[in-house]
Amino acid sequence: MRSGEIFASVAVVTAAISLMAPMEAQASMSYDMRERVIELSGIMDTYGAGESVTRGEFAQMLVKASDQRSVVSSTSNVSVFSDVPKDSEYASYIRIAAQEGWMSGYLGGLFKPDEYITMQDATKAILALLGYTDEDFTGDQVNGRKAQFEFLELNEEIDRESDEVLTKSDCINLFYNLLRTESKGSTTIYGSILDCELTEDGEINPLNMVDICSDCREVRKWKVYFDEHYWSIGCADRRRIPSGRRRCQRYDR
Repeated sequence: MRSGEIFASVAVVTAAISLMAPMEAQASMSYDMRERVIELSGIMDTYGAGESVTRGEFAQMLVKASDQRSVVSSTSNVSVFSDVPKDSEYASYIRIAAQEGWMSGYLGGLFKPDEYITMQDATKAILALLGYTDEDFTGDQVNGRKAQFEFLELNEEIDRESDEVLTKSDCINLFYNLLRTESKGSTTIYGSILDCELTEDGEINPLNMVDICSDCREVRKWKVYFDEHYWSIGCADRRRIPSGRRRCQRYDR
C-alpha cells in the first residue's frame, strides 16, 4: 500500500474514533441523568447497577412508583403468600402489588419473592401501572403486551428478551421510561404523580424534582423518620440511612 493510501486510511479511522467519543459521552450523560431522576423519585436506590432484581424488590419499586407509596406500611399484619412472612421487609409491597394486579403469584399460594424478575413480568406490571388490563389485549396476551410496551417506547435503553432477568440498571431505565409515558387515555405523563415535568426534548427534568433551602443552599426534599423522630435532611444524607430503617415523607412545596 502506498504512503498516500496509508495516510488516508489512518485519517478515516481517526475520524471514526473522534465521532464515537462524543456519542459514548452522550450515552453516559443520558444514563447519569436517568439515574439521578430515579434516585430523586425515591423509587429505588441506584447502587449496584449490575445486580439482578428479585420479585420482592420489584414489587417494592412498583409501589414506590405509584400513588400507593404514601399509604404503604413498613410492616404487614397479614401474610398473603405462604412464602412471604408477614415480617418480611417486602410483605406490604408484595400484598399491594398483588391486590392491584401489577404482579401475580404462583400455584400453591407462592409468590417466589427471591426469584429474579423477568422482562415479561416487568412488562405486564408497568403496563398495569399505566392503566392497561387484560381486556386491552385480545388473543395472544403476552405478545400483545410486548407490542404495546414497545409502541410506547417503554423498552428504550433496555435490551432484554422476555425470559431474561432484569438488573438494577435495566430497572432505572424502565422506571424512567414509565415516568415520561402518558397513562392510558390521558394526556398527562405518569410521572406527574411524583411531580415530574418534561423538558422540551421530552425528558424528565431532574432540576424540578428538588427543593433548595434558601439559607444553606442544600437540597432539601425529605423528612425521614429515624430513631423515633422526623429529621429534615437532604437527599445525600438520606441515602446514608439503610432503607429498611427509614420512613420518608416528601416536603410540601
